[in-house]
Amino acid sequence: MINVKRMIEFCWQHEEDIRRAIAEKRLDNGGVVTGGGGHCRVNDPTAQKAIHNVSDVPCVEVEYGAYVNDMRNVMTIKRPLQWLKAAHWTKEHYTDKPQGELIKLKYSESLLRNDIVEIMGISQATYYVMLSDIFTYAEGLAAGLKLIPPKR
Repeated sequence: MINVKRMIEFCWQHEEDIRRAIAEKRLDNGGVVTGGGGHCRVNDPTAQKAIHNVSDVPCVEVEYGAYVNDMRNVMTIKRPLQWLKAAHWTKEHYTDKPQGELIKLKYSESLLRNDIVEIMGISQATYYVMLSDIFTYAEGLAAGLKLIPPKR
């Protein structure tokens, strides 16, 4: 089972790397063959490129973390465009709300829990309740985007 919290956090922390991996994947023709059979034949390279650029990217691998022995950690993300949507929509939903401030402090400014509770003037319990609220919403979006099965 996919850990929604981990994936959303990864998207917030590595959005540019994910977008770069998607762009690189789109540059790779991935075995696309020009032409086709029957009435579905598309010989126009401009049309093929346009279709390729709007098609969903099924999977990317994103390197992250420090180099150890000339290697880095790798996160494999299936349906990365959908995960970026879920992360963006979650952040957008909480804009101008206390949870939005928490997201900004934790993921954009990389502050620690103790610093965040002090800045926001909240208790640690409230901090965890707010995080739970954020990721419950993100989980609902992920289910709606068919990234995870809905809970029954």
